[in-house]
Amino acid sequence: MVIDFEIAFYDVLFGKSNTEALNPTEKAINEQVGLTVWGKERIGQYIKPLPKVLCDLIAKLGEEDITFEDISKVIEKEPSLAGRVVSVANSSYYNRNNQEINSLSDAVSLLGIQGISNIAMTALAEDTIKIEPMYFKAFGDIIWKHSIETAMVSEYFSRGIHVNKFLTYFTCLIHDIGKILIFLVIVESFKRTANDGKPEGTVFKKLMTQYSLDVSAMVAKEWALPPEVIKALEEQTNKPSSALGRMLDISNRVSEIYMLLENNLITEEVAESEMLLLGLSDKDINFFKDLFSNLKV
Repeated sequence: MVIDFEIAFYDVLFGKSNTEALNPTEKAINEQVGLTVWGKERIGQYIKPLPKVLCDLIAKLGEEDITFEDISKVIEKEPSLAGRVVSVANSSYYNRNNQEINSLSDAVSLLGIQGISNIAMTALAEDTIKIEPMYFKAFGDIIWKHSIETAMVSEYFSRGIHVNKFLTYFTCLIHDIGKILIFLVIVESFKRTANDGKPEGTVFKKLMTQYSLDVSAMVAKEWALPPEVIKALEEQTNKPSSALGRMLDISNRVSEIYMLLENNLITEEVAESEMLLLGLSDKDINFFKDLFSNLKV
């Protein structure tokens, strides 16, 4: 069995279909998405701007020799953020020793700057990325879950490698922003053509996937993200050459494999076979089995 990663996400969302020709709903969506992708409609009308505190955090994490005090000052600019960070740090995923965390100082002593920064970035990005649409209500949860899991996978791959781990985590966290914009266009079009077919055909899914890759890079430019992030996103349409682009590609693939497995679209044997094709070792595969098993709890 060969996984068609090009349409995997849309198979989970809309279900599998072998239909090739575009139905009226798909045609309307394709036309509207094309207008957005080629700049005749502003991307900003669909995507929120990044919170200033997140921009400040990204800039600070790009500096050398940062300290907890540096990060703490940024986090504390947002009154509710410190509390959210402490709350997440107390979750079973991060706080394996059940040691109560009452402050940012407690959290950093347990999780370090990397752990605290990742939690803060996740909390801030959620406000921008997570949506609750009128149609296909599962989409918001599916895309956000996949985004977090891709970022978590990247934490493992970035161990012992000379990359900016903070920027790698953030890039993986927001890499599917294009899918979110595309989906918002899908919802708008579906409201107007709801009786003319479901957006589920193979050709349609491939078109939306290609569009979403382009749009992710466009949104990154709109947000004025660092050049290496924009380049990594642009590289996803072909074989990535930059370290960050390659990190994003493999992290996304592993996350997609487990997304398909969780939704019973592939078997465990197929999932393991696909990871071996990606060049993962038995040690890697066992790590991810444990990771995704714990995430279900």
